[in-house]
Amino acid sequence: LETLLAVDAAYSDLAVAAADGKGKVSIASMTMVQDLKPEVGSGGATLWSGPAAFAFGGLSVLDDKNKELVRIGGVTAEAAYTRVDLTKVSALQKLSEQAAAKGVAPTSGELLPKLQGMFGGITGALRLSNLSVVNPEDGTTVTLGQFAFRSGLADLDQALSTVSLGFEARDFAMTPSPAPAAFTPRTMEMKLSVTKLPNAALWKAFGELAKAAEAEETPPKKGAKPAKAPAGPAPSDLAMQQAMAAMGEAGTELRIDALNLDTPATAGTATGALR
Repeated sequence: LETLLAVDAAYSDLAVAAADGKGKVSIASMTMVQDLKPEVGSGGATLWSGPAAFAFGGLSVLDDKNKELVRIGGVTAEAAYTRVDLTKVSALQKLSEQAAAKGVAPTSGELLPKLQGMFGGITGALRLSNLSVVNPEDGTTVTLGQFAFRSGLADLDQALSTVSLGFEARDFAMTPSPAPAAFTPRTMEMKLSVTKLPNAALWKAFGELAKAAEAEETPPKKGAKPAKAPAGPAPSDLAMQQAMAAMGEAGTELRIDALNLDTPATAGTATGALR
């Protein structure tokens, strides 16, 4: 079994307890779904796109005295895959298995061609609600009403791509509080993105950097004279210079899409872009 195209599973009342009955982890419900559908790529290859999700609710962790240390109301992880080439995924899996059997890491020349063009994009989101953690030693309690983290890669199989990430948290509390209540954040939000990334130039730079790193780690042969340092910039420096030049030509932007902080005493927000 190498790939799963469709999954639909649901479980309830899961529990793992210590053999002596001291300590227990329980989950009230857990679900997993995935549904990838085929589409024809530009080169005639069959590509796959679709959503996937994993969720559980009612997690509780008890210590050896049956006191609750951790409680989570719910966690949801979602992902959406775009134009995934399962042939390359399988080839990467086989390469990893072969490398593990040999006890050596795959070279950049073996690895990067299989990674390039593996998928067009992927987005993910993780949401957590009603977290409560208790330190059994001093009784310190930390609670968090909601937390969300999002990230994404888009158009990796096109000329220009976009990378994004962000998080949001609200209703944070700590007892006893290490800071005055007036300055304890009620909500925090940050969303960043990098747009117009030149894919071909960056893949080339990754390859050159990987080759340079491998060359530095390769021990010299016995009796061989030390190689002379090449004239001009080092290969890794040259690769970085070329990548930066390509990003400048493409108009790559680092964007602050949202930056918000709210406390009872202060509040602030910011947005902007840097080329």
